[in-house]
Amino acid sequence: MNQERPISSTNQQGKSDMPLFSSFQQSDDKLSLAQELVLLSDHFAEFVCINAFLSEAFSSMLEKQEEMNEEVVRGAQYCSDSLRARSFELKSELDQVREKYLAEHEIHLNQDKDL
Repeated sequence: MNQERPISSTNQQGKSDMPLFSSFQQSDDKLSLAQELVLLSDHFAEFVCINAFLSEAFSSMLEKQEEMNEEVVRGAQYCSDSLRARSFELKSELDQVREKYLAEHEIHLNQDKDL
């Protein structure tokens, strides 16, 4: 079985073109609220796993108190930037799900008042 590492290139800013998160793509507006909640849950679970892995890796590096070479520092910066960007994206996804929920239930509340 071929288990080669994926090949990634580096863009002009020196960052990898291979995203840290597989869930960087936006959710489809045509999804039901239930589907969006499941997707958001999946995205958050992925975020938590990567965050835990990176936290342990950074902690281990600090514990060993090894001098970090430039590649390690760039990698840590890339991971930190990715986590920060994904945090804002998850917040946006959560806001969209919230708005959709409120919009759907506002319609139901208005219909109940008419009865």
